[in-house]
Amino acid sequence: MNKKQDAAFRARRVVKHKLYGVLATQSNSMPGYPFGSMVQYAINQDGNIVIYIAKISQHTRNINLDDKVSLTIVGDEADDIRETARVTLLGKARKSELENNHQIYSLFFPKKSAATSDIHKGFEYYELEIERVRFIGGFGDAHWIKKDDFCLKQNFTGDSISSVVKHMNEDHLELLKLCYQLYALNQGYYSQLRMIYFDQEGLWLQSEHKNHYINFEKPVDTLASLKTAFIEMGKRAREQQSQD
Repeated sequence: MNKKQDAAFRARRVVKHKLYGVLATQSNSMPGYPFGSMVQYAINQDGNIVIYIAKISQHTRNINLDDKVSLTIVGDEADDIRETARVTLLGKARKSELENNHQIYSLFFPKKSAATSDIHKGFEYYELEIERVRFIGGFGDAHWIKKDDFCLKQNFTGDSISSVVKHMNEDHLELLKLCYQLYALNQGYYSQLRMIYFDQEGLWLQSEHKNHYINFEKPVDTLASLKTAFIEMGKRAREQQSQD
């Protein structure tokens, strides 16, 4: 992995881990000024961002006049704030009626998008089509990243994802709990834990609507290599458990 690939990988890891950030739009009521507020987001099969905002929100009004936006995501805080990783995604926000975008957002935020009819009740989905990325991994570690280097297209089909997720939740829940503990995602509390999604680089677990991202040790591109990744994660989790 060269420096460019490494920067893109680290930036994606922050974005996948957090799933919330500050969306900035061009203010309608205060022309020339950016307006920012917190939003939750999901990542679709093209590696773009999906958000869900109210029709009457300030952001919607701003986007209707100027669709150029940014989304800033801050990683886990380091002891020295200058060493905290942060990512700014620059792109255009487009209203989306694609079912795939609705489905992926609903996986991560089931309460917020419980009813598809909400689209007609005051909320709409938008896709942030990324054009460029700014990643700062820490003090003196700054990079501009091109869209094609950052956006990772989903390698697995919807059917295979659903099948694997169903299998893991029904037959390997104990393994998921071990992995949950291994990566210090909790202090032994995993109410309603389940796997909800995965891509080439990692998987997402969910407990009572809180999402947790775990990176694979190395990318997977086939179901066979995915199985190997799960086996290795389970092995590490059991080894860690035996040492505690």
